[in-house]
Amino acid sequence: MKRLVLCVDRDNDFGFKSAVETPIVGRRANLKAANSLALVDPEDSDVNTLFAAIKEYDQLKEEGEKVSIATICGDQKVGRISDEKIGKEVEEVLERLKPDSIILVDDGAEDEAILPIISSRVKIDRRVRVTVKQSTNIESFYYIIKKILFEEKSRKRIMIPLAAVCLLWSLSAFMGRPDLGLAGIVFVLGVSFLIWAYHLEEMVTNLGKDMREAVKTGNVSVYLYILSVIIVIFGIVIGYTQSSGEPTPEKVVIQFIRGSIWVFLVGTWLSLFSKALDDYYKHNKTDWSLWPATFGLISLYFMILGSLTFFEYVRQIKGDDALVSILVHMLLAGIAAFVGIVSYGYLRERVISSKSVDEWRL
Repeated sequence: MKRLVLCVDRDNDFGFKSAVETPIVGRRANLKAANSLALVDPEDSDVNTLFAAIKEYDQLKEEGEKVSIATICGDQKVGRISDEKIGKEVEEVLERLKPDSIILVDDGAEDEAILPIISSRVKIDRRVRVTVKQSTNIESFYYIIKKILFEEKSRKRIMIPLAAVCLLWSLSAFMGRPDLGLAGIVFVLGVSFLIWAYHLEEMVTNLGKDMREAVKTGNVSVYLYILSVIIVIFGIVIGYTQSSGEPTPEKVVIQFIRGSIWVFLVGTWLSLFSKALDDYYKHNKTDWSLWPATFGLISLYFMILGSLTFFEYVRQIKGDDALVSILVHMLLAGIAAFVGIVSYGYLRERVISSKSVDEWRL
């Protein structure tokens, strides 16, 4: 019977810290990988885990068993992406070595979740959990604190929201408005939970990098993005100001939408315009879809105003004179949509079609 000593590194410290390609197969390659990681980060628990796997391999070899050794790694994004990579590497190792069973070696800190992934593909004879010579609770507590304070991904995930909460609370205390501080804290935590739930960390990081790069290169698109956000916030303020004095909830909603919708649509157009600028500066391509989108937003504006007036007419907030306003708004919406469609068709035939496909993007 052929056995495989399998070491697991779920968060890919071997690949991320010491640039080792995985899966790692064979005693010599695994020993080299363990030494490489030990030189980069001697306190990493995966170093002890891999040395323990090599020791297990040597003992089985001395006993005359037919045995091999391999290390598989996941990804720094521990979760779905990491587990999918582990599944692929397990299948690659099994196809290459064809063992009858395995001895799983892990540090028990983040590797509990991968047991079903491995056990569904091969029989696990035994599991070896490697810990430092302390009690398990102390080791686990040390691991958690070390992860939070010293490792990049955990520090950003935990410490940034915690720092924001502390700053908001202290600022609200200075202002004498703890209620605002509580609302800000709930908002920050809510945004953080959404980012974690949908794995948006990379998107947020890339957005920050793009903004820094745009500022350095003088790209105006980043300023338009920021301006569009400010305009949307300004629209909320305008809507609240215009609707705060209304006597009924229906009128509050109607006046809020009527007062703020044009600001929201301007903010939306600015964000589309900044995206078109990004395409032009980064890829030297003109996004002509901005043209019909502009007329589409104008048409949407008149449609919303007409719909609000129609609602007021149905609810008897306004009289029969509202019918004229409804017809005018719907007519203007139709004209804007018609002009956008016809002019875009003209552009497609006369301007865009004269350019090569590589230069223009529809």
